[in-house]
Amino acid sequence: MKKIFTCILTVILCFGLYGCKSTPIEVSDSNQSYIGFSIISDEKCLYYCEETKIVYIIFGECGGYDGYGYMSPYYAPNGLPYLYDVNKHTLVEIDKELSST
Repeated sequence: MKKIFTCILTVILCFGLYGCKSTPIEVSDSNQSYIGFSIISDEKCLYYCEETKIVYIIFGECGGYDGYGYMSPYYAPNGLPYLYDVNKHTLVEIDKELSST
């Protein structure tokens, strides 16, 4: 009975640990894409919303089976989010006077 229990426990542990990885899987921002967002060239974590043109800081990291990420508007010194000018490829501050009306 003890041998059977030991064999069953060994098989369970072998198959249970089979999926675990000892080295983390690294995901770089250059490989990631986010639906509805386009990356701003020459910037590591800056993306703009294709519909509103508001700029966001977005990143995601993965290690093994765990992961985390972050997304937030990218704020200008005037306290409002930046917009991305697609034609000029520059960040543009929203005018406070225009945004309050």
